[in-house]
Amino acid sequence: MSKSLNDTDFTKWVQLTAKQLREKDFENLDLENLIDEVESLIYEQKKWITDSLITVLTYSMKRMFLDLPERFHDWERYVFRAQLDIKRDVANNETILEYWDDMFDHAWDISLIRLEADFKTHEEFERSPYPKTWQLAKDYGMLIKQDFWK
Repeated sequence: MSKSLNDTDFTKWVQLTAKQLREKDFENLDLENLIDEVESLIYEQKKWITDSLITVLTYSMKRMFLDLPERFHDWERYVFRAQLDIKRDVANNETILEYWDDMFDHAWDISLIRLEADFKTHEEFERSPYPKTWQLAKDYGMLIKQDFWK
């Protein structure tokens, strides 16, 4: 089986597909790969939002549970910037919020791994002040509010 242009030269495939669409040359479209690429756009959107959500969760946990006032400003700034990124990514794409619970759960799992990496051992992490389950509301509206942890 020969490889498609999508597999051998993605940029050339995109250029050709865009040209075929503009010219309404639907007969020659590589529909299977076009459908796959269109569906993958959702994955990309979810990834961007999840990455920002990981930042919100990780640094808000540090802000809430570590008594290091000299770091508060930095942590709050990281959270605020990630909140803005989430707002931007959702602004013209509210349907993506159908995946919010899954994105949140994945982000929380990664946040715990990142928080644990701050400790020398798993046992130290287990004794840390961090709760191992999220203690606040998980909804989008609450997590994009500035200073939601207060």
